[in-house]
Amino acid sequence: MISFTATNGGHRWPLCSNLAESRLVEKNFDDVLVPADHVSRSYNDTYYIDAQSVLRCHTSAHQAELLRRGHAHFLVTGDVYRRDSIDSTHYPVFHQMEGVRVFSPDDWEASGVDATSYAAEDLRKCLEGLANHLFVECKRAGAKQAERCSSMRVCGAVYYLYHFKASKDRKEKHPKIEGDR
Repeated sequence: MISFTATNGGHRWPLCSNLAESRLVEKNFDDVLVPADHVSRSYNDTYYIDAQSVLRCHTSAHQAELLRRGHAHFLVTGDVYRRDSIDSTHYPVFHQMEGVRVFSPDDWEASGVDATSYAAEDLRKCLEGLANHLFVECKRAGAKQAERCSSMRVCGAVYYLYHFKASKDRKEKHPKIEGDR
């Protein structure tokens, strides 16, 4: 199994990437607390194989299974499928990566900060380390390029399943896409 070693504390994060793309509805939705009436469960938004199985809509569909196996932290990566209309910003298949880490009170109590602040700072450090690991070409491209690639910002985000979530954006200029939204 491939792994990533975080720079904050040296935790090795196993990378789970060869997981089944078809999931039981229970694992894709129920195990990650997607409400029964949520729009993502509709046949218009999800690729159903049959009444009990779907092509996974998100890599979160593997979280409960990996936690039950005893993993306290892991990365999951893979293709995910959603019934999107194809345009300049949407495609029905895309690649997703996510990380999960379980904390105990012992982890944050010694730090003197509340659990959410502790987890947010740990997440920020892990994302920066992961981004630098994934974008290794930045390190090889020379000092000016490496400085640009390591200049990242963390944006707070709201997602209905999580109390806290952050996304990491590389601070670069991207072509502006107009229309189609």
